[in-house]
Amino acid sequence: MLRFENFINKARVVRGTALVSQRFRAAGLALATVLAALTFAGAVSASPANKVIATIPVANLPTALGLDPVRGTVYVTSFTGKSVSVINEQTNSVIATIPVGNYPYVVAVDPIHWTVYVVNYIDSTVSAIDERTNTVIATIPLPVGSYPHGMALDPFRGTVYVANDLGHTVSVIDEATNTVTDTIAIPNNPNLLGVGVHPVRGLVFVTAELNNTNYLVSVIDERTKQVTNTITLAAANPQEVGVDPLRGTTYVAGTGIPGSNYSVQQGAVSIINERTGSVKYTIPTGKNTFGIGVDLISGTVFATNYGDGTVSVIDPVKGVVTQTITVGGDPEGVAADPIRGTVYVADGNTNLVSVISTGHTTSCQDLQNYPLLPLLCATTLYRSQPGQDRPSWPWVDALDFH
Repeated sequence: MLRFENFINKARVVRGTALVSQRFRAAGLALATVLAALTFAGAVSASPANKVIATIPVANLPTALGLDPVRGTVYVTSFTGKSVSVINEQTNSVIATIPVGNYPYVVAVDPIHWTVYVVNYIDSTVSAIDERTNTVIATIPLPVGSYPHGMALDPFRGTVYVANDLGHTVSVIDEATNTVTDTIAIPNNPNLLGVGVHPVRGLVFVTAELNNTNYLVSVIDERTKQVTNTITLAAANPQEVGVDPLRGTTYVAGTGIPGSNYSVQQGAVSIINERTGSVKYTIPTGKNTFGIGVDLISGTVFATNYGDGTVSVIDPVKGVVTQTITVGGDPEGVAADPIRGTVYVADGNTNLVSVISTGHTTSCQDLQNYPLLPLLCATTLYRSQPGQDRPSWPWVDALDFH
């Protein structure tokens, strides 16, 4: 079984040789993009318990998670199994396994169009999956040898952004045609790692490293497809990006702080103020911090620490870790469902997904505090089950996200 023990000394897979890049980030950002455009008010107060309540066996080497809060479905990539496991949140069990491409790891979910996108690292392709049938409906080619490393999507514009690690570019996919429509060059040709999207402001955040010494976030304007800002990070080897559009904050997981011993490397989460375009906090977390999940209702941030098998719970207002949760070995991908009060973590070493309860769920009464969120209760969306036809979203057409 292919393992990835070294983050800094990148290995590559070239012409069938098992040389693989840094541990891969998880997407799981569709939840953030969907609820973000629906919420514009303060958080629901609660006292999270943050306890592991279940573990779910999945296919070999789970690395990334994507979550559809509308259907209550979680998608988990199996890096060596060339597949995606589909988990029903109601039963916390695998209900389907979908074959995809070669070494899949990043996954992003579009609950509006009921489509799941999976990056296949070695193939340099993206698989598009129909949520209703759990089948691949398109395979989208990227530049040969680009080795895509990160991905996120904007469901309202119907656009997917893929960071090509060795291609030093971002590929833009149109969901309507499942084709690449634009290629965005990143200045100075850095290695590209993670992606996050702010659908309300129309911004894309791409993490990058240049010459293993400069750690950056490139900010792309969705309308012009141009890089408008570059933010320097203190934390080394930036990986996953989490976006909280409600609070105007972006989070970047870093596997280490420069100067620390790599084998016991102190990880960190950078908190970026989107209005100022600068880092507000750099928060020390566990060892080799990799994944980011944001609970958009409470504002709580969950960061996976690959090196010590834990999840750091972060209060972004105070800029501190409030709790550390022990999960399985080598946790990477993480995704939060604020409606059901659950967080899912991919434990790569144990081939399990850990389920964390935050101690609160969001009721329809809670949602009354959020403009537009009551629509989740007013329609069948909040209670839709896997296999149902997608409900209409007429209010989406009434909003101008283009």
